[in-house]
Amino acid sequence: WSAPKSLVSDTAGYDQRYYDVALLANGEAAVIWLDNRKTTAKEGSALYYAYTSGNTGFGNERIIGEGCCQCCRTDLFVDHQANIHVLYRGIIKDSIRDMLHTVSVDGGKNFSTPQLISDDNWVIKGCPHTGPSMTENKDGIHFAWFTGGANKGCFYTQSVDNGKNFIQHERISFTGSHPQISSFPDGRLAAVWEEA
Repeated sequence: WSAPKSLVSDTAGYDQRYYDVALLANGEAAVIWLDNRKTTAKEGSALYYAYTSGNTGFGNERIIGEGCCQCCRTDLFVDHQANIHVLYRGIIKDSIRDMLHTVSVDGGKNFSTPQLISDDNWVIKGCPHTGPSMTENKDGIHFAWFTGGANKGCFYTQSVDNGKNFIQHERISFTGSHPQISSFPDGRLAAVWEEA
């Protein structure tokens, strides 16, 4: 292993957490994380994105989202067309904590306006500590997450148009939490989650 390098050298940055890493189409690596450095006084963390350039470590960090739930895992996924997908729990209207998806179709230069993957309307003054997951097969991008809203449990949805619309919203478990979703080489999906 090489000598470790700090991801953040900014002395204003003292709280980085809930990372996810993915390989980009060009062989470099990208990372997202929640960070205390933000441009708003509103509740929540900022969501940062950075990527490697050769052996110099991660650089080019920048904010790609704000008002993020402070203690929920994030998810970074690169699809077969090299689109970079980011999924996280947002804080909407000060107290709604629902899942947001954003995508970059230009190699991470720009990210789309975050879109709700499901209008769960989970109002909670606290952090649920349960993040989302996504994967891909020939039928599009697939998402799994937990909500404690009126319809509580682990849920699944799918997008066939790069996150513009979400279809097949269905419950995976009434009592589960912390779902993860993945796809097999033959395209079948697998989901796992915790049950009380």
